[in-house]
Amino acid sequence: MLHASSVEGVTYKTDDCERRIELMNKVWLAVLGIMAIVAVYGIIVLLLVKLLWAWTIPDIFPGAVDQGLVARDISWITAFKIGVFVAVLAGLAGARRGQNE
Repeated sequence: MLHASSVEGVTYKTDDCERRIELMNKVWLAVLGIMAIVAVYGIIVLLLVKLLWAWTIPDIFPGAVDQGLVARDISWITAFKIGVFVAVLAGLAGARRGQNE
């Protein structure tokens, strides 16, 4: 059933407005869902960087860790920086590979 309403001389169809509102709700829900997935992925990556650092670096550089030259554990911010650095290197490697083909 179509209902029309008039505001300041402009006529709107109620069904059209409802459809637009439903579409906007779906778009916002999709955006929030994507943001949640990216956040969960980022947390998992940071956790993996921290765990891999703590697992490998003390075994690879035991003397340097004992002397305090290399950190045994890293902070969340440092894990984020390493993750960004690795992502940039991977992006550059992918871009370079695309130029050779």
